[in-house]
Amino acid sequence: MRKAAEYRQHAQECRSIAAAMGAHEHREQLLEMAATWERMAAERERSAQLEEDRSFEVKSTPTSGRG
Repeated sequence: MRKAAEYRQHAQECRSIAAAMGAHEHREQLLEMAATWERMAAERERSAQLEEDRSFEVKSTPTSGRG
């Protein structure tokens, strides 16, 4: 989940810069970048969760042929 936290930090940095700019022409671009970083963080978290779920399924599945 470290990557997701990094992505969220980048998003916060973009929002901070945008807030400091006021009505500057690049403000909207920075806010769009922040939204993109947030989406990337959410996707990374979903991917990590899926990997964790798959790992759990493999570990908890009994092996066949033994008995």
